[in-house]
Order: sequence, then C-alpha cells, then structure tokens
Amino acid sequence: MDTLELSDAIQRALCLRCSTLEISSAFLDENEAVPATGRHIISLGKQSQTSTCDMCRFFLELSPTYKRNHKLHVRLFDHIKSAFEGQDFSRTRFLSVLRENSRLNYNFSIQDEIVQSGVVVHLPTNNSASPTSPVHLINTAAVDFGLVNSLLGHCQKSHGLCTQVKDRYSLPYIYLIDCIEGKVVRENPSQSYLALSYVWGQSSTQGGSHADFKDNSAWDSFSFNKTPLTVQDAIRVVRNLGKRYLWVDRYCIKQKDGPEKKTMIGNMDEIYENAEATIVAMYGENDSAGLPGVSSIPRTPQPRLQTAHGCLVSSCPPLATVIRTSKWATRGWTYQEARLSRRCLFFTTHQVYIVCREATVSEAVPSESQVSWISSLLNSSRLDARLFGPKTSIPTGFCEDRFVYSQRTLTHDSDILDAFRGILSHSSFITIWGVPITHLRAAMDPYTGFALGLLWTRIPWWDRPIHLASTKEPPRLRRVDFPTWSWTSVTGTIFNEQHGEKSLLARYLAADHSVSGQNDAHLRIWVHIGSKPVPLHDVMKQYPPILPEDSPRLLVQGDIIQVKPTPGKKSGRGQAYRVVGDEHSSLVFWANFDLDQDIAADATQDEEQENRVEDALLLLQWNDCFTKKPRSRFVMMLLRWVDGGTAERRGLLGEYRISYNAEKLK
Repeated sequence: MDTLELSDAIQRALCLRCSTLEISSAFLDENEAVPATGRHIISLGKQSQTSTCDMCRFFLELSPTYKRNHKLHVRLFDHIKSAFEGQDFSRTRFLSVLRENSRLNYNFSIQDEIVQSGVVVHLPTNNSASPTSPVHLINTAAVDFGLVNSLLGHCQKSHGLCTQVKDRYSLPYIYLIDCIEGKVVRENPSQSYLALSYVWGQSSTQGGSHADFKDNSAWDSFSFNKTPLTVQDAIRVVRNLGKRYLWVDRYCIKQKDGPEKKTMIGNMDEIYENAEATIVAMYGENDSAGLPGVSSIPRTPQPRLQTAHGCLVSSCPPLATVIRTSKWATRGWTYQEARLSRRCLFFTTHQVYIVCREATVSEAVPSESQVSWISSLLNSSRLDARLFGPKTSIPTGFCEDRFVYSQRTLTHDSDILDAFRGILSHSSFITIWGVPITHLRAAMDPYTGFALGLLWTRIPWWDRPIHLASTKEPPRLRRVDFPTWSWTSVTGTIFNEQHGEKSLLARYLAADHSVSGQNDAHLRIWVHIGSKPVPLHDVMKQYPPILPEDSPRLLVQGDIIQVKPTPGKKSGRGQAYRVVGDEHSSLVFWANFDLDQDIAADATQDEEQENRVEDALLLLQWNDCFTKKPRSRFVMMLLRWVDGGTAERRGLLGEYRISYNAEKLK
C-alpha cells in the first residue's frame, strides 16, 4: 500500500473530529511554544463512552482510572511545571489523557494522573526506530535480553548504592539451582546468583507461607520439567543473561533439616539483598503463569496508532501503576523480597522494568530519570516503599514501609511479623513486636519513644486519593496471639502521622534526641523476659535492635483519664469524647478506633450507653506550638478492660495533628 492509499485508509477509520486533527503538527511545530501547564488538543467525551473511531479508542484506553466518570481530553506537554525552581531536562513533546476541568492546574500536583497510563509520543514514519527517541518500540514477541543485560551492567558499574549490603555472606553456605546442569548445588554464599520473587497461588503444591514447604518440593528432587512454568522461565532468564545460578525458595531450602530450614528462612533478607538481581514475576496469579516474553507467554502489544505522517506510540504505564494492579503486590512475603533487593527485573505483560536503589529504566524508556522530562516522569522510582504503595503524607523510612506492607495479605496471619523481619532488621529503630521505640543513632528516652511508636492508626480520610480510583479496604479484624498495642494485631492499612518536618514527631523519626524530655505524660513500661518483668530501658541495653517477644503483655505505669462519649457528637471523623467532669468544656477528643466492630458499636449505641465511662491512658502531652496562647498536643489510648488488671487497646483519642489550649488541658 503506497503512502496515499495508507493515508486514505487511516482517514476512513477516524471520526469527523479526529480526521480534521493535525496531530503531527502539534509535535513538529517548534515555532509555537507549549505552555507550562500544557495545551488542550482535543476533547474525548466521558470515560465510559464507546467509539468506532480508531484514534478516540486509542486515547480512551490510555486514560487514568478515575473514581468518577469524568469528561476527558488529550493534552500536549513538553515538561511539567514543577514545585522546584531550576528543575529542567531535555524536552520532548508528549500527550497525556486527563480529566477536563477549566479550574484544574495541569502541573506537578496531578503528576500521578498525567503518567498513570503512560504518555504518548509521535514517531515520524521515516524515523520510527530512532535511538534518540525517549520512547522505544518494544518487541511484543520476546524480551530484549541484550538491552536488559546492558542496563544491568550499567547499574553494576555506575551505582554505588547498589553495591552496598547490610550483612554480606553471614550464612555459611547456600543452595542454588545450577541453570546449566539442571540441578540444585551447595555453594559459597559469595557465589553470584539471581533470586526469584513470585506468587505461589492455588496451582502450587505449597500453601502461602515460607514455613509451609512440602517434602515433594525438597531440594534434592529438583527436575526442570516438573517445575512450574514461572520457575522454568526464570531459569531461561538466567541463561539468556549469561548467568548460571538461581535461588528459588522451595528448591533452595532443605525441608527435612529443621534447624537449617529455620536459619535459611530467618535470613531471607540477606539472600535477596546479596543476589545480583531479583527476578520479579508480576504476571498472573500463580506459579504456573510464566514470564511474558520469555517462552510461551506472549506480551500485550505496545499501544500504537498509525497516522498519516507517523505513528503515535505509548510509553506503557510506569511500573508503579502495574505493581498496584498485580496479584504479586497483594502478597505479604513478596514485599521485603523486592524491597531489600539491590536490583529487580520486573517481568510484566507490557515489558521488563529494571529498578535498583538509584534508578528505574525499561525496554520502552531505557534512559534514567535525569535525561529527559519523559524519563523523569516515568522513571523516577527507586527500590523504596514509594514504588510499591500509593502516594501518602507519611515520611519515608520505617513508617512508610509499614504503611505499604500492611496493605498486603497473608495466607497465615501468624506470618505478619516474620514476613516483615527483614525490614525490621534493616530498620534504624529498636523495635518490639514491630513497634518502633527509639532510633539506633540517638540517645533518646525509651518511654517517650515507645509512646510515639504507639501512635499508629487506621488510614484517615484526608490521606486517601481524591480523584484516582483506589482499592476499597476490607474489614479490619483482630489477629490473635499479637498484643493489641502493636499494629500487628489488626488487619488493614497502618498509618502514622508526622505533621510537618519541624514537629517533635518528625524530629523523633529523624533521630533528634532533644525531644526526649518534652513529654509531660508520665509513662513507664516493663517488658516480660521469660516470666519476669524488666524495665524497658534495661531490655534495650541487652537486646537491640529487635527486642525479645516472650510475652504480648506489658506492665504499664501511667496516667489514666476517665472519658465518655459525647451524645450526638459524631461526624465523618468518628465518635467524640470528653473528659469526665469536664463535659461542658469545648475540649473534644475524636476517637480513631482500631477495629470496624468498635466503630459499628459506637454508631448504634443508645443514650444510656453514651453515658458510660471509659478509661484512657495518656501517651503524649507536649508543646510544639509556639503561639501567644500556649497550645499542646494531647493523645490518649482508649482502653478496654478484659480481666482483672489487664487492658486491651481499643484505639486512640486525639490526633497528633490537632493542638489544644494548654490552659484548658491543665
């Protein structure tokens, strides 16, 4: 078909509106500058509509996933107006599909929307394979292992952070699959190898816990032909990259040797961190899904649309988008496997993404973030918590890792701590039952630190996405055998508030020991070591960084304040409480209950129940608001007495982000 015939065929497949659109001129006309907030190109109508027009369908399929059925439009950018002055990269024009709103600022504030489904570039017909283009064409049939190997090599040579490990070779030996000989061998842990992170799923002969391996998958019965397709494809990846060894949990942990098995499972963080790279199987819901583009599993074609003067090509979505819609991202054990790796190869239905501690690259966008605006938008991720979870106001570090991990599920609730121990051992905090106490680098008061560590809550309404669709959280339930004061005792997302970089809480998280003496609440804690209660500060001297978990019970000395619900005082924030004897004061403390059943109970209580008196333990009372009228932060733990002198945590009263009149608090 010659150029004229091709042009006629393209025009016949377009609606009247799109047929009059000179899409190539928007990219090629350098005389007309693109505004900092982009330029409106064409309206598409509502997200839910269907169309017979090739171009309309092309763009509608690349729209973000919104909560509401917005009107959409195509917008042209060559950069994004940033909050940071002076940030500028090489500019290449690109299109993005966005909601249409005349009052909306199309800048960095909606960056997640701009890139959620990827961006679109225009490749001229005579230059469709240009290596200088920020977006490359992907081979749908097979992974470009030459490119993947080259990108891995660049990381190994250029990224200092990716060569650092916490514990190098503390294991005496390691079992690995020899991908050339097709057998499991015992090797020195300094041997170069790749690791595999994958979802077992229902097709597996195993359950869902690393403690559940069956004897029929024992290390000495390995056979390539009998392994699931995902493992077979991972072996093929190792060979295609010119490597030899692969670590896979079920084949490289000796099942019949109890002590050895326990040691290996307890050091899985070291195994993944010391791997040259981790192969992450993002596709499918079980171990028979395979790796797209490796053997028999095809890849989803890269979205493209032929125009009269070239081709519109999608970059494919950024990795964060793919992760959040995958089965892999719902499983608890897989979080630390990838999070603690130095490099990961994410095999998805679109392409392979290579992510390390310093950069992200992919087959479609192989340049690092500082090269162009497109790569800065799509490849800004690193192997940290922000890659694996939704955007949040939580500060980076331990709290953010816990926030992301807590959104995942476990086949066995008893694994909630074990599947997070690698993160705990790499944390900068001393912890007990997963609760941070004090920073390892700071000589801080442990009781103030412990009180701050207890400020975990369910995710508040104001930290949820406003426009983009998000997963509805399942009911929050109690986990047995875990202390109610620890976040491990409840299912669902665990949130921790910071309230600004200069707040005392933020300074505590940053290891500023000067905050130690600023808590006016009297709180003392004893931890049970064996059957004997030992002061917390003595235990911390003997057992850092993870304190013994001999008993879920604590012996607590502190101030108990009697409170009761305020009749009729409810809102989207929950149930209001006032201090007994101060019912007519303006001081109101809002309850943030840990469990849904407590929210339901308070929502249906009658007037007689609303007059009940409850006890709350004072955790924090301090002043970090320097105004003419002194104001204090005041947080309590709402208690439920279960037997004798034993109480359980029910939730928190008061929010760290709210300050109260200090005189009234007295």
